Amino acid sequence: MKKTYTLREALQTVDFGAVYSYIYNKDNETTKKVEFKTVESQYNPVVKELLELPKVKPSSKPILVKVTKGWEGDLYTDVCLLNKSYVKPTKGLKPYGAKKGKKIPKGCYNVNLSKYNQYFSISFTPWSEIIDTPIINKTKLPLVSVIGEILWELTFYGWNQKENKKKKEDIIESIDKVKEEIKAGKVTKIKKTSKNGLDIVIPDSVMKVFKDYNKKTGETDLPDYT
Repeated sequence: MKKTYTLREALQTVDFGAVYSYIYNKDNETTKKVEFKTVESQYNPVVKELLELPKVKPSSKPILVKVTKGWEGDLYTDVCLLNKSYVKPTKGLKPYGAKKGKKIPKGCYNVNLSKYNQYFSISFTPWSEIIDTPIINKTKLPLVSVIGEILWELTFYGWNQKENKKKKEDIIESIDKVKEEIKAGKVTKIKKTSKNGLDIVIPDSVMKVFKDYNKKTGETDLPDYT
């Protein structure tokens, strides 16, 4: 039986040479070519910041490390927060997004309610909220690899909590901009291709990103609806 560690306990237990080697290999399997000393110099301050956080109560959502199937059927290790209060939607109901308090059409369920979401992103969660939260390892990875995956996910948008917070604020600002575009009708609309499908609405700012990327790289796998 695997021992259950909190994030803090695991950080106090593992060999960071092995953890950084895991992250180094993970980075170099992607397009992110880095040197080992770079990984070490970037993650040492992250670990220090995490371990210096004051002790807190465990989050109600434990840290879950699991194997997930990607868009193309490939398997990868996913780190998220597990919603232990998850409620599976009644069979036959269709997903519908609505603000809290708004009426949901008959035959639908509100996908924006927390209870209907089994997993939550860990990327922008304040580190101070999860440092003393248990880790549930649903993979065959050893602890050093599990910690490598968690550290990699926590620093995905920035190398420390302050930078992650700034990235989160930038994303929220971008979402607000997109909402205004949709409200103003500044969108490209793609009609649904099946009876049970949904129309696709692409805000102008998002479409511009697609077009600029395709023009710059010559890629054809991104949406180009012109």
